[in-house]
Amino acid sequence: MATLTCLLLVVFAALGLWVLVAQVEVYSFGCSVFDARFFPRIILWLIVISAVLRLLVSRSKQQAPIGSPRSWFRVFLVVIAMILALRFMPTIGFLAGAFFAAAVTALALGERKLIFCLGLPLLVAALVSLGAHKGLNIPLP
Repeated sequence: MATLTCLLLVVFAALGLWVLVAQVEVYSFGCSVFDARFFPRIILWLIVISAVLRLLVSRSKQQAPIGSPRSWFRVFLVVIAMILALRFMPTIGFLAGAFFAAAVTALALGERKLIFCLGLPLLVAALVSLGAHKGLNIPLP
């Protein structure tokens, strides 16, 4: 299962790199290297490198299935929340989309305190939105 996970990470990170180059609108800060794609490009390359290294290290080990069906349900719940948040973010805005994704993730991971399920995701989404809009002058949906 770890091999499949690493392969999927490599495929989707490579797809992300392609989308980043081909389709993302760039807000340049004057230098073509340090534009709005700089940080995502570094993160995606780190994911590719670490997943390939993991594949090379674990190629001869016996692999066992991981997780119970309940754990997989939590994973799929988080993935579906992320997909929905990203899909509807242009309509509902960054703040609502990020809050929804973070709140569902907190609930799926077992957090039950209201301040951490709803308050913290709202605070973080608001700070990121405010920082991007006012501090960095980056337009968010």
